[in-house]
Amino acid sequence: MNGDKRHAWVRYAIPIVVAVAAAIAIGFLPPRPHGAISFLTDWEYRLSDTNTEIGSAWSQGGGARIALPGHPAGEGSVLWLRTRLPDALVPDAVVAFDAVLGPFEAYVGDRRVLVFPDPEGLAARGPVGLPWQLVPIGPGDGGQPLTLRISALYRPMGVKGTPLYGPRADLIAWAIERDLPRLVVGLVAMLLGLLGLVSSASRATWRLPVGFWIWGTASGVYVIHYTHLKDVIADVSLASFWAWLCALPAMSVGALLFLEELFGASRRAPFRWLLRVNLGVAAAYFVAQGVAFVLASSDHHTARGVFVFAVATNLIRVVIVGSALVVLYQIVRLTAAGDADARIFLVGFGLLLAFAIRDVLAAFGAAVLSWRSYVHVGALACVVAMAVLLQRRHVALHEQARLLAEQAAARGREKELLLRDLHDGIGALTSNIRMLADIGQKNDARARSALSTIAELSAKSLAELRAFVQTLDDESVSWERQVAELRRFGASLVEAHGRSFEMDVSLSADGRPPTLLSLHLLRIFSEGLTNALRRANGTYVRVALRARADELCLTMENDGDTPGAPGRGIGAGRGLANLRARASELGGALTLEVADVTRLELRVPLPLGAG
Repeated sequence: MNGDKRHAWVRYAIPIVVAVAAAIAIGFLPPRPHGAISFLTDWEYRLSDTNTEIGSAWSQGGGARIALPGHPAGEGSVLWLRTRLPDALVPDAVVAFDAVLGPFEAYVGDRRVLVFPDPEGLAARGPVGLPWQLVPIGPGDGGQPLTLRISALYRPMGVKGTPLYGPRADLIAWAIERDLPRLVVGLVAMLLGLLGLVSSASRATWRLPVGFWIWGTASGVYVIHYTHLKDVIADVSLASFWAWLCALPAMSVGALLFLEELFGASRRAPFRWLLRVNLGVAAAYFVAQGVAFVLASSDHHTARGVFVFAVATNLIRVVIVGSALVVLYQIVRLTAAGDADARIFLVGFGLLLAFAIRDVLAAFGAAVLSWRSYVHVGALACVVAMAVLLQRRHVALHEQARLLAEQAAARGREKELLLRDLHDGIGALTSNIRMLADIGQKNDARARSALSTIAELSAKSLAELRAFVQTLDDESVSWERQVAELRRFGASLVEAHGRSFEMDVSLSADGRPPTLLSLHLLRIFSEGLTNALRRANGTYVRVALRARADELCLTMENDGDTPGAPGRGIGAGRGLANLRARASELGGALTLEVADVTRLELRVPLPLGAG
């Protein structure tokens, strides 16, 4: 890797590293709840078997100390968490948990105050969801121990985040204030994905809008799942949990489908194979989750089902992180190469990746990062960036369609001119042939001369038809083929008269020659050669053709005697007026210089009409 490439890598990699570091640092910022809310960080825990009840759980004294947020370690089927409530309680007091990781029961003293799910509690089988939990505290419970009895089959076990104590109204108000932006972002992401699908989907370019729709919907579901506000509005915890399970692989599949269409043609961005890998892993993930559900719902294999669920979920997280790093690598390469779309995507994706890494670390047990998720900020940035890219592609396709329509209209006009020209040219020649035939039938003395003229006119008619057919073949017409036809025709015609033919060509024009130009160029070339060969004692005909992006220039020279009239040679006779008319129809000009060497020059501005 040379110095320039190293510099490009450093320039685009450093902002990503800084963004990730900033996102992780945000996880350490102290929360700012308002009102009479306080934190319950000092807890103790112990592990036991399923049969242990609240009366005997702490019979051996206190357990191990733990500061929340944190996750206990050890072996056992039941986790007990205990803390002491304040002596003086606030009105309508509750203790709020971001989520309890498994079925549980809550006790104040020896009195059970909450069961989740109700009524099964720890006997529940299968997924139960992860709602925001508010444990009610009675007016006379001041100074009493608050105990949670939690199923310890799930890892990490315990609770998420830091438990909060305070009035129910203050906690709900704070949840609304904190989660309303997340809920709005999630809904906006889903709405943008749907709008992108409806407004931009087409049979030819379906991958881009479909990928955007899958990504927007999945990222919206992911963001909403981590809000407490959804649990205040409705009891959707289990549905949210299932939607979150589906959203995990869908996010990467949707994003890669989008990127594969956006950058698929670039050798620097091999997103197709990465998409196939994620599709395969997603299929295996859903099969594993189905197996986990069946096992976890049974009476004897719950632990195995939980294990399969944990393995599948953590595997898909690893695949997502790995895919994100590969995407980041490819996008940085494209950005360093100057791709504008890659630069737009890098802004949104870099922010999303920064906050997602923080969430993934929290999911793997980095409890200090699990206080609250800011992934909605990155999700919004990425959705907006992808929406901008989708709109850019949509506009580009419309512009391409407009240009194609204009080209089709221009070709249609050219065909009309060609047909009119063909009618005039072939019509005149055919009329002359008929007149000569009539004359030959009436006058035997002039029949031989008429037949000779008819043969010459017939040859011209065939040349006209051949030129017309060649110019109608849009797919095969190219500058190279046009030059090859001119060279072949010129050499065969001139050398048959015992003269030398030279043709010098310089091509730098792009695309295909316009149909009208192709036909007129062949006719001017043919007429010029015919007139050159009429000049007596000539030894050569030299042609120079230069086609640039802005101009076509054709030069023809010949020598020979000019007895009687100075106009003999290229451009002689009444054909000169026709040649100038054709040049004028193309928007160009034709000049003729007659001396010892006759020189004809045609100049036409390109594209046609630019002059």
